[in-house]
Order: sequence, then structure tokens, then C-alpha cells
Amino acid sequence: MWLRVGSLFMLTVVVCSATDGDLPTINRKWRIPGDVNAHQPVVAPVLSPDGSILYFSRKYYPGNVGGSRDPDDIWYAHRTSDSTWSTPRRLDALNTPNSDVLFGFAADGKTALIQRGSGNGETEQFALARQVGSQWTFDPITIEGYTNRSSYYYAFLSPDMRTLLLSIEGPDSRGGLDLYVSHRIGDS
Repeated sequence: MWLRVGSLFMLTVVVCSATDGDLPTINRKWRIPGDVNAHQPVVAPVLSPDGSILYFSRKYYPGNVGGSRDPDDIWYAHRTSDSTWSTPRRLDALNTPNSDVLFGFAADGKTALIQRGSGNGETEQFALARQVGSQWTFDPITIEGYTNRSSYYYAFLSPDMRTLLLSIEGPDSRGGLDLYVSHRIGDS
């Protein structure tokens, strides 16, 4: 069970002292070559914890489980070199004919935070998907008092699976998407 703590209205910034040589330099951007961007839009990119697999959502793609009417399916590609990726494959075990998005992984690399749409216009359902061998299990996340008035939402699960950050339009939002935080209660 998860407890909604309330609006995240204050972010804590940690400042570390570092020399210029300690900080990574990002000096350019480029479009990922190959088939990953063959269909637009491609959204919600997530790297596996070891950086070897790129997960993303393809919106309204004819190759989605529900065809071109399916708003989101989870796809993945393996890193083949520093700048290229394998041909994307649909992650069938996590997809339905409705909206499915992967938002991130726990530190174990085997547990993912996913969203599954209900398909009937009701609220999206967040779940922890756990990979055991080639099979996946699903544990829905119950968030006390959760309401999202927007069709847009974003989520992040901390690697220790104790804190869930959400960007949603709640009943007390100040216009558009606001940040909310939920903390896991016990081990449920």
C-alpha cells in the first residue's frame, strides 16, 4: 500500500563541490540512428540499470498490440555500439490493447514501474512488473487519494522502491500538472 503524502512544493537541492574535470561534458545531441525513431511519436525513454537496453513507448503505432488505435505500447532495443541500437521489439508480456508505458526500474533491474490503461476511460493503473526468468508478474500499486484529472502523467520510482514521484493534475493542483510524492507503507 502506498500513501499519498501531499503536494511536493519544495525541492531540496544538494550542492556538491567539484572541479570542472569532475563534471561530465555534454557537448552535442544527435538523433538515435536506426529503427528506434522509424515511427513517430516515440516517448518515455528509459535505460535499463546497466545501460544495455533502451525501453520506450510508441504511440498509435500499427505494430502495437491494439494496432494504430493503441495509444502506447512498450518497446525495447539492445545497445549494439555507442550510438546504435538493435531493431526494436515489442515487449509483449507488458502490453495490452490499451495504454502501456514503462517509467523506470528498481535497482535490481528486474522490477519495473509500469502504467496500464483501463481501456474504459477510467484512471490509469500503476503496477510493479517483476521479471522472473522469462515470465512477468504484476502487483498493482494502490495510492490512497489518487486522482488525475489530466490525460497526461509522468512517474518515477526510486531505485529502492520506497518513493514514487508523480506529475499529475490532482484535485488540489494549481493549474496543469503538479508534482506529488507517495511513500511506500511497509513492504506491501
